[in-house]
Amino acid sequence: MSIKGARALEQRALVYIMDTCVPGTQTHAGLAVMQGMHGEGVATFLLAPVTPQQVVDQQIQCTEIFAIPELQSASSGVMSLYTRALAFLKICRVLSDIAAEYPDVIVHTHGTLAGFLGRWAAWSVGVSHSVHTVYTFACAPGMKAYQWWLAYIAEYCTSWITSEYICVRASDRVYGEQLFPFFHARSTVIRPAVDWQKFYVPEPVKTQERMGSNPIVVGMVLDASAADQQQTLYTFLRLIKALYDKGVPVRGEIVGDGAWRWYATRWFLESGTPDIVRVLGWQAHTAAVIGTWHVFVQCSLSESMPVSVIKARLSWVPVVAYASGGVDEIIVHEKNGLLAQSGDESALFAAVYRVLIDRPLYERLTTHQESMNEFNEAVVCLRHWRLYKGIASE
Repeated sequence: MSIKGARALEQRALVYIMDTCVPGTQTHAGLAVMQGMHGEGVATFLLAPVTPQQVVDQQIQCTEIFAIPELQSASSGVMSLYTRALAFLKICRVLSDIAAEYPDVIVHTHGTLAGFLGRWAAWSVGVSHSVHTVYTFACAPGMKAYQWWLAYIAEYCTSWITSEYICVRASDRVYGEQLFPFFHARSTVIRPAVDWQKFYVPEPVKTQERMGSNPIVVGMVLDASAADQQQTLYTFLRLIKALYDKGVPVRGEIVGDGAWRWYATRWFLESGTPDIVRVLGWQAHTAAVIGTWHVFVQCSLSESMPVSVIKARLSWVPVVAYASGGVDEIIVHEKNGLLAQSGDESALFAAVYRVLIDRPLYERLTTHQESMNEFNEAVVCLRHWRLYKGIASE
C-alpha cells in the first residue's frame, strides 16, 4: 500500500484518541493503524494515557504524542466527574491547536471513555469528521436496565455527531443497526490488526512433534482492559488443576499482567497442588511463546474480538473458547477449535481434555487451513485509508 501524495489526505491530520495503549488490550490494535498511516507520511497525532517509557518500549511512532492520564478509568463519584471533565478540556485544547494548523482534521476514537469524550470534544471545537471503533457498545446486552438506558441515550446522542463507525465484529454492526439511526449507512466492519509477520507460520508443526514434548502446555492471554480479569484468571487456574487431577502432565502459562502472579501462586498453595502455572507478564516476543503452546484457551466472557485467538491460529495452535466476544466469528466448532457455551466451565474443561486425548481431533484442529487475511496489518491499514479518503472527499 502506498498513500503518499494522496490529495484527499495530504492537508489533513489524523488524531487518534485512546483509553489505553497497554499491550494485550483491545484498543492496542489501533496503534498499528496509526503507525501505518504515519509511515506513509500522513500527519498523525496520539492522545492517550501513555507514559514516556511506554512510548519507548512499544516503539510508538506518530507526528506527536499528547499524554492525557485522565483518559484512564477513574474512580467513581465526584473524582471521576472531575477527571473526565479535565480530560475533555485537555482534548479540546489539543484538537483546537491541531485544527488551527491543518485545514481539516479526522478524529478517530478507540475505547468507550475516549469515544464519548473525543467525539464531543471534536464537535465542540468544530472538527466535522469523527470515526469511532466499536470494540463493544457501552449499552451492551446483559446490563442492568437503568445502566443500559443511560449508556444508550449517551451513545444515541453521540451517534448524530459521528461520521463513521468501525465495528470489529459483524454482530456489533447488526446490533447497532437495531439501535441507532443511519447506522448501516455509516458503519463498516474492519477487523483488528495483527502483526502478521511475527505470528504467521506457513506450515503447521507436525502433531507428533508438538504433542511429543512434556509437559503439555496450555496457555492463555490475559487482557489488561477486560472487566472480568479475575474471573478469567480463576477459570484458567481451575482448568489447569482439573487437568492435573486427571493425570495430564500439564503446565499452564499466562501471558499478561504479572501482578496476577501472586494470586495464581497462592491459589495453588491453598489447593494443595504444585505450582504448575506460570504468569509470564507482558512479552516482547509473544509469537515465540504462543508457538510453543499445545492448546490456547480463551475463557473471558467480556473481551471483544480477542486478537490473541487470531495470533494462536496464525501459529496453528488449536483453540478452545467460550462462544462469546466475537470468538465464534473466528473459530468454527470442530474445524479449527472447540467452542463451549458462555460461562459453562464444565463444558470448557471437557473440551480442553478432549482435544488433548483425541489425537485425530487434535490433528484436524491443528492443520485446518483458514483465511485470516482480513486481520493482516497491511490489509487493515488499507481499509482504514480508504475509509479516511472517503470521509475526506465528502
